[in-house]
Amino acid sequence: LGITGLHNSALAEDGKGNIAYPAGALVVVYNIQRNRQVHYFRALHPISCVAFSEDGSLLAAGERGLPGPGESDPSVLVWSMATGELLADLRHHKGGVGAVRFSPDGAQLASVGFSFDQSVVLWDWQSGKPRASGRTARKAFALA
Repeated sequence: LGITGLHNSALAEDGKGNIAYPAGALVVVYNIQRNRQVHYFRALHPISCVAFSEDGSLLAAGERGLPGPGESDPSVLVWSMATGELLADLRHHKGGVGAVRFSPDGAQLASVGFSFDQSVVLWDWQSGKPRASGRTARKAFALA
């Protein structure tokens, strides 16, 4: 597959035969029935995690930030599967996003930062504003 993920949050399926996975700064959507890649979504930084909305109409991805001087904060990105349009570019985490997950109705999105960030954010992704945020006591690489 060419997957560049670091943990199990780097692979998602939509229940319709599509799987999404990171390949550097791309998210690749591969259709199992058609045995081919059907979408590519481009980010500015390498992708660390992906998730589909429950109905498969949205795809979210978290970036790894760039370390060092002039460090770049990572984004949580949301795309439309129908149009490929970038719908949201959400920033809060430092260093990287470890996991993303949509609420069952797709209206909210949760994200968790890498171990040194340890922040958890519940987003109203359509407005681009956090509804709530907090910190975890330990590393988290998945959201359920």
